Amino acid sequence: LIEDSVLCGVCPRPLRDTPIIMKQAMFAAAGALLLSSADAVMESASHLAVLKAHSQLKSSLAADAARELHSMLSSGKMSIPLSLTAIQTTLVKMSKNAAENGDDPVSVEDFAKSIEPLLYSMQDTIISENNLTQQTLDNAWNTFTACSFDFTGSSQFEDLKSLEGNHRSCREEEGKQLTALEACRVVQEAKEAALKEAKEDFHGDDVRGIKGKNDLPELSFCDYEQDPNYWSNPKEYLSYFENKFGQMLSDWRDSRDTLMDKQNETNAQTALCDDKEAAWKAQKGDCNEFQKTLENEACDVLTHNTACRSYTGCYNREWKNYEATEKAVTVQSAEQSAEMQGTLKILCMIQEFGKPDLSHKIQECLATDYSSNPSVTSLTLTFYPTAENPMPEDQRATCAEASKASMIPGTLAFDNTHYWGLPDNAQEGNCSASCCGYAEPTCKSYSCGEEYHKENLCQCNSGCEEHGDCCWDYYDTCNATSTEFNVVLSEVAWQGADGVCEGADWIELHNAGYVTRDIKGW
Repeated sequence: LIEDSVLCGVCPRPLRDTPIIMKQAMFAAAGALLLSSADAVMESASHLAVLKAHSQLKSSLAADAARELHSMLSSGKMSIPLSLTAIQTTLVKMSKNAAENGDDPVSVEDFAKSIEPLLYSMQDTIISENNLTQQTLDNAWNTFTACSFDFTGSSQFEDLKSLEGNHRSCREEEGKQLTALEACRVVQEAKEAALKEAKEDFHGDDVRGIKGKNDLPELSFCDYEQDPNYWSNPKEYLSYFENKFGQMLSDWRDSRDTLMDKQNETNAQTALCDDKEAAWKAQKGDCNEFQKTLENEACDVLTHNTACRSYTGCYNREWKNYEATEKAVTVQSAEQSAEMQGTLKILCMIQEFGKPDLSHKIQECLATDYSSNPSVTSLTLTFYPTAENPMPEDQRATCAEASKASMIPGTLAFDNTHYWGLPDNAQEGNCSASCCGYAEPTCKSYSCGEEYHKENLCQCNSGCEEHGDCCWDYYDTCNATSTEFNVVLSEVAWQGADGVCEGADWIELHNAGYVTRDIKGW
């Protein structure tokens, strides 16, 4: 209960259909404006005047009409619209019978005039009800605009977005560096394989029984043909060994040089790859720090998220209430305008009694349009928003970011929200923030249901979204659908369709919520 507020919707039926007497009793009971009582008017001078007037009418039809009107008005069961219809019908009958049956014009005029106080009382009631209707609309608007967005934690949503972007960029660079490192190691492995072949060619392989260029030749290598007839002269003998040992020396030198080149190339490639690995490790360390900062900020938002949830619930609930109130008072305003016009028609008719050509004057009163009469236009309600009272900024989307950020680090929901789309070779590290995997408060621990538990820090029932107090895991744990975040597959064409996607299969997404969703990466 808000102090000095009007309570609406507490009556068993619409106020507009309530008898005048009961209506004013309700106004008094509600502490609203003290209105002049219509039943008091009827019970006092006005009733006596009506009784006196209809007793003097000569026409039995006119007298019967007057008595019938008096009976209906005295019952206390007539609403203003019904009362106006009854009075108008009676006066029309009076106007017709006055000329036909010779009723005393003074008596008929007195009867009509006696109804005036009741009409003025009705006008007062209509004006008071109109004021109350405006007050009801004002209260609904003021309650809605009182929904305050006062989320003021040390973490701000833009900071979280920035941190998430920095972390993502860092991981992307980490992935690039790792890809470059892996390519570098592939080249290094190829050079190491070539070095191994060069070492084997120069040093040989004792295990495999392979002699290298750096191994001494077998003793039989120096054997030569002993038959003196084989050599023509000593020169041939010396030239033979000169060529044999010269080629051997040349092969040794080539093998040695190749080994040295392959060793130098391998050393240089290894140093390059080691530098790349050091840079990658440093990048990975920076990314882990970004991740830690992001998760710590999310932990901080988690501690302040209640205010944001409260705002969202207030906004949803009170805007819905204002729309319903506006719809109801629009109907009431039209009824009040029609009732005021009805009283003006009847007052016009009453003024014509006692004057010539009564029937014609009565029809003119009935045909007159009173919609622009000041008494009617003064009943016009002020609907919101206005230039002086604009629509407050809708911060629900910002709170949606708070809901996103407030997912608990270290959980699958948080990872899927903040770390989707990271490079396969540069995924997030282990959570190290202060609230990693923090389990309370959750629907998993509280359990789902329709009851409201005042002692719980958050709720797990179907009304929690409207009131802004859902636990962070409500939708997943309780298998609930959010009216804020409700992106659904609305259509699936697994065999395709003519004129769509060139005949390929397709799906249609529909956002049934009111918060814009970014589906990049889905």
